[in-house]
Amino acid sequence: MSEAAFSTKGLNVYLEGRKYMRKILSDVDICVQAGRTFALLGESGSGKTCIVHSVLGVHQGLPGVVSGEATVLGREILTELPQYVKITHTPQLSIKKDILGWKKAQKRAWGEMLGKDVTLIPQDASTSLSPFHPIGQMLITSIRRGNPELSKEEAQKEALKWLSRVEMYDVEKVAHCYIHELSGGMAQRAAIALALAPGPRLLIADEPTTGLDATLRISIIALLSAMVKEKGATLLLVTHDLAAARILATDVAVLYEGKVVETGYVDEVLSWDHRPKHPYTAFLLESEKKLIEGASPRLAAKEPAPQVGCPYSPRCEKATSRCLLECPGLTDVAEGHQIACFGGG
Repeated sequence: MSEAAFSTKGLNVYLEGRKYMRKILSDVDICVQAGRTFALLGESGSGKTCIVHSVLGVHQGLPGVVSGEATVLGREILTELPQYVKITHTPQLSIKKDILGWKKAQKRAWGEMLGKDVTLIPQDASTSLSPFHPIGQMLITSIRRGNPELSKEEAQKEALKWLSRVEMYDVEKVAHCYIHELSGGMAQRAAIALALAPGPRLLIADEPTTGLDATLRISIIALLSAMVKEKGATLLLVTHDLAAARILATDVAVLYEGKVVETGYVDEVLSWDHRPKHPYTAFLLESEKKLIEGASPRLAAKEPAPQVGCPYSPRCEKATSRCLLECPGLTDVAEGHQIACFGGG
């Protein structure tokens, strides 16, 4: 087995709301093997993006990671964390943070790796990329970060090549455009070029097809697949799109309310016929199948996750009294396939 390009162990994250703190991730363990494509799958609010942002240190506002381990490309990222972010339970649940210390620790941990060996395609390129610099200038910076030996003139030529590779037209004009001057599809393709230009070893794509029409969605998926294979990068795909996960990924982890409920090979976990499966994964697949057939999917009211027991128990038709009292951990149901369910699928 190859080494892990991205892994977490016991990752717990709390984020602060206006009135209370909410636990977003609970003891998350994932392992993305180098050279493979791994999908983090789940509905909105399941914690997919939070895993990535917690490890990369790019949370909007204050950091909320309180415990856990994370390794990226062999480097431990969160080793200094406990001294800067602490949780207290008295008199009420609260977080104490040394923001300046946290940022310095993140910088020490990452060094020059972020933006060079590890890059991110944001969920919404139109609002995530810098509005102050033209696309061409950002591409030149990105290219030279991964290839510092290139001159500015060589990087300029390479930038135009990258715009062509992501199927842009009139690339010289696009190079002088700012991000707000591009359509959603063009902005997303520009973000892909920016993420791939340095030649990263790990590419993280956060909902890369969100907000795109069907034609552009297919084009972006095909483009991303081809580019990753060409460059030999490891891809961590964050998505709620089962079809995109099937096309792009080799491995998958299904999340529900901040917990991994099923993980394994995509061909097994996301197959309509394969068993066993976690009840939540089965629900997602059933809904997808009904939509494809033109039928209305079975809707289930989303209940808040209970303080104890299985987080899916309020929605699960197979829940027992044990599910209400205990939270199941991941157990093997086949080689490379685990689920967190007392029913064993």
